Amino acid sequence: MTTTLPLTPGKAALAVAWTAAVVAAWGVYRIGDHLYGRAVATALVVLWAVLPQSVELTIAYTESLFSALAAWSLYWVLKDRWLWAGRLAALAGLSRPSGFAVAAAVLAA
Repeated sequence: MTTTLPLTPGKAALAVAWTAAVVAAWGVYRIGDHLYGRAVATALVVLWAVLPQSVELTIAYTESLFSALAAWSLYWVLKDRWLWAGRLAALAGLSRPSGFAVAAAVLAA
């Protein structure tokens, strides 16, 4: 069997989850910075990272991908970039069954 990446499926899933968690943290930061400034944005990321459910961001679950897509979708709603917001909300809906709430929220906005 020929592989394209030097990673096992489990390691690849972890790499995707960790990368998505960093992208989600960046999205949370950008939302906080846009609304209230850098200090609040930093506090938001720290609080988001220490919540008990944040442990799920470090394992190969879809929470980190969903969080990244939802955060950036909200950011683009705040910036009035509706096509980006809609695309990311649709992807969030595809990443988790409960993700369709993000798409519904963007549609309502």
